[in-house]
Amino acid sequence: MIMCMRSERTTLVLDGALLRRAKALAAQRGTTLSAVVSDALQQALSAPRPQATAPFKVVVFGSKRKAVDHSPADLAGYEEAEDLQRLGR
Repeated sequence: MIMCMRSERTTLVLDGALLRRAKALAAQRGTTLSAVVSDALQQALSAPRPQATAPFKVVVFGSKRKAVDHSPADLAGYEEAEDLQRLGR
């Protein structure tokens, strides 16, 4: 079976120390920096993802109100809206 891999060029902004380590690894392996980055990205994307945490209850003390259920996604949405409001967007 013949497989055709399509490659695309891109620009990455990397921490200097990370770039030096990646270049050293490429030299050690006798390969290119692109191959090292591509392999690392492939490994990261194929690794099993951690399961999402279950929603939690926020307990309000000093009040007779009921606890409120919020998921992490709900809280992220609230933070995003608050950031956008603060930036005037």
